[in-house]
Amino acid sequence: MIFHQGSIGSTLYIIVEGQVRIYTISEAGQEMTVRMLKTGEFFGELALLDGQPRSANVEAMRLIPIRVLAYYSEMWKVRH
Repeated sequence: MIFHQGSIGSTLYIIVEGQVRIYTISEAGQEMTVRMLKTGEFFGELALLDGQPRSANVEAMRLIPIRVLAYYSEMWKVRH
């Protein structure tokens, strides 16, 4: 699990290799896939833009390398 729906987000993720699944949980408790992302795509930007908690869950389909762009006090830093 990369992050959970409802968690506070300050990080944008870029997929270097592999695939992630973005999903939500319905009121009935069922997982509903929103989107599958692959190498070169990114996620986590909504929490950075609107300041709201994460709108979905994200999990790696297998162990994958990801680049993380984190936001700290009006500064952008890249972590590997």
